Amino acid sequence: MGGIAGMLDFGAKNFRNDKAVNMLNSFNNRIDDVSGSGIYCINNACLCASFARSDNIFNIGQPFFKTLCGELYCVVFDGVILNSTQIKSELIERGHMINSSNPAELALCAYIEWGYDCLKKLNGYYAFAVYEDTYQRLFLARDTFCQRPLLFHVERQGYILFIRNRRAFVFRL
Repeated sequence: MGGIAGMLDFGAKNFRNDKAVNMLNSFNNRIDDVSGSGIYCINNACLCASFARSDNIFNIGQPFFKTLCGELYCVVFDGVILNSTQIKSELIERGHMINSSNPAELALCAYIEWGYDCLKKLNGYYAFAVYEDTYQRLFLARDTFCQRPLLFHVERQGYILFIRNRRAFVFRL
């Protein structure tokens, strides 16, 4: 079992990579066979994903990126979209280029197309985070029944921390 994590630090101009490594290690010390993990840090944000080989093969290769009209989007995703075939067809009809069956790509395209309303369209169990670099905006989402919980913490020092697994929430920044 792996997960997703991240941080948005309103006081920092450049995110320190060692914080991201600590977040990833909080997952990896519980995983015997880590086959996919990644870190994306830019400006004041960081998104991390780490998955074991036994996890859904499509979760590997994250964070996932997409550029549209000069705007960079980044997503980390954990879970399954049950109505992915319908969502993918609708997004392709609306002009999106979807190159894989990766649910992270699907969730990101749904967010780009419908914004917050993408949650009304997605059926499944998931937790994901989208970072919009242009606006330095972080969107956190989880499924309605909290099959994939997504925990977050706001610090007085001016940062937001999110993580998908409670046991991994306690790590040193």
